[in-house]
Amino acid sequence: MHYPPIAIKQLDNTWQGMDKDYSQLLLKHIKCSANYIEMPFSRGLRMLELGQIDMMLNMTKTAQREALYYFIGPYRQETLSLITHKSIPDIKNWQQLINISGFIAIQRGVYYGKQFNNLLEKNKKFAEKLIHVAENQARIGLVIKERAIGFFEETSYLNYQIKNNPQFTDMKVHNIIIQTSPVHMAISKKTFDLHQAQKLQKSLEFLKSQNELINIEFKYQNSVMKNNKSTL
Repeated sequence: MHYPPIAIKQLDNTWQGMDKDYSQLLLKHIKCSANYIEMPFSRGLRMLELGQIDMMLNMTKTAQREALYYFIGPYRQETLSLITHKSIPDIKNWQQLINISGFIAIQRGVYYGKQFNNLLEKNKKFAEKLIHVAENQARIGLVIKERAIGFFEETSYLNYQIKNNPQFTDMKVHNIIIQTSPVHMAISKKTFDLHQAQKLQKSLEFLKSQNELINIEFKYQNSVMKNNKSTL
């Protein structure tokens, strides 16, 4: 899905962005190529489990997922933040988040961290404030229609949208970190074996040692690039 600067869909339906650069770097090193397919995140998880696709990017490793996929990485870090309409008072801690007035949209299949999951288990009233959607674009639509006050998302994506997307003009990012975690690539256990997974991991570690991953990070640092050919 279009997720700048991490994944940027061009008008000709080709892809650019941070995660493509990381994956292309790794695949080139092992002399492989890839076709990139757009789909909802939750559907991608199921297709990866069944071996209908080979790899997913931008994945958080969990014990439950490790039973289904091999993980390669980490190749970068991500931080999840809260974004709302500007009219919402500043949210700086978890207690203020719990007491927030209004609904928050979250994306199905996304892991928001152990602390967030524990909160859902212990606080049913907060859990009832969540609206579950399949795609990230649906969340900003809910905010615009005033059916939700905000949503959680990767900080670099939010900063990019605020600077480049008119739909985010009246939005702000709050100073609360929902989750900070290493990001991995996940490959299907139906189409890769353990030896192949280990080979991919070894290749990634070599590229790290050559500072190749850092070069990609610098390219996209601060999420300030603006590509007039991208679709918002």
